[in-house]
Amino acid sequence: MHLLKKGEWIGTLSKTFGTAGQMVLKHDPECIETLQKTELVLLEINHEPVPFFIEYIEIRNASSAFIKFLDFDSEEQVKELIGNKIYLPSQTSGQKEFYQQDLRIVGFTITDPSLGEIGRVESLITYPNNSVIRVIHNTKEILIPVNDEIIKKIDKKKRIIMVSLPDGLLDLNY
Repeated sequence: MHLLKKGEWIGTLSKTFGTAGQMVLKHDPECIETLQKTELVLLEINHEPVPFFIEYIEIRNASSAFIKFLDFDSEEQVKELIGNKIYLPSQTSGQKEFYQQDLRIVGFTITDPSLGEIGRVESLITYPNNSVIRVIHNTKEILIPVNDEIIKKIDKKKRIIMVSLPDGLLDLNY
């Protein structure tokens, strides 16, 4: 049995399947067990890692599977993803908590003990060695770095992310 390391190539999206956003994943034959347990993968888009949550995966044989990503519900939406490579997320500082937990953080409410409710998570943006949470606060985009000093607690049931924002962060983003 081969154990895949974080950041390792899993496979490539080869074509669409059906009309509801499913795709065919041609994968490394040694990664079937890992694929069945993985709920977050990175696609290499324009040479940058972009996180995608797996809605479901159905192993077809030793080297292919049907895969569907959360919030991708049509053939049109997934056509642009065909040909992209898929990797396991790397466990880099500040990001490991997001990747180790099964978090679908879009829609979570960001709150700070001194500032109150900041806004709702619009997306998680991954840059090399750095991720940020994109939040709309009073109609303005706020980018909150993902690290252990800022992210204090994640309550999956209440869909709340407690943060401790550094002084002036909200002003920097305006």
